[in-house]
Amino acid sequence: EQHLSPENASLARALILGDKDMLSAEVRSSFSNAGAMHVLAVSGLHIGIVLNILIFLLGRFPKMFSKKSALITSVVIIWIYAGVTGFSPSVLRASFMFSLLAIGMITGKRTNSMNILFFSAFVMLVIDPLLIYNIGFQLSYLAMIGIFTTYKPLSRIFFIKNKWLKKIWEGTAIGIAAQLFTVPLTL
Repeated sequence: EQHLSPENASLARALILGDKDMLSAEVRSSFSNAGAMHVLAVSGLHIGIVLNILIFLLGRFPKMFSKKSALITSVVIIWIYAGVTGFSPSVLRASFMFSLLAIGMITGKRTNSMNILFFSAFVMLVIDPLLIYNIGFQLSYLAMIGIFTTYKPLSRIFFIKNKWLKKIWEGTAIGIAAQLFTVPLTL
C-alpha cells in the first residue's frame, strides 16, 4: 500500500487476498462488464499456484528442507493463506484437497482424486451443512468433477508435438472441462 496508488493498491488487495471492499465502483463495473470478476476472487487455482511456488522455492534449499518438510511447510502456509483470504468454499476445498494429497505423498499411498474431492465435500458439509446452498461451493465442486472426469479425454483430442502449444492446449482443455460442468448451473 505504501508503494502503490490507492486504486492500484485496492486492485492488488483484491487479486491477492480476494478483498474487493476497497475497489471503486468503476473498477468493479469494468471487471464485471469484461466478464472477469472471478479473477478478483481467490479460488482453488490461486491455492494451487501458491502451493506450487512454495514447493518450488523450498525445494531450492535441500539442506534446510527435505522434500517431506518442504511439502509440510507449504501446506501449513497454504492454510494460513486460506485463513487470511477468509476461507471461501473454493479455497477450503483446494486447501483440504491439497492437504490430503500431501498426506498421500508423504506416506507413499496412492490417492484417488475423485475420492479426495468427495471426502472434502463430505467433511465441509458435516462442519457446515448449509454450504450445500452456497453457489461458490457448488461451482467449485462441479468444476473439479468436470476436470477429473473430462480433462483427459479432451486433452487427447489433439496430438501436439510442440511443448508450449501442448501446454496451452492442456490449459484450454482444463478450462473447457470445468466449464462443461459449471455452465448449466450458471445459466
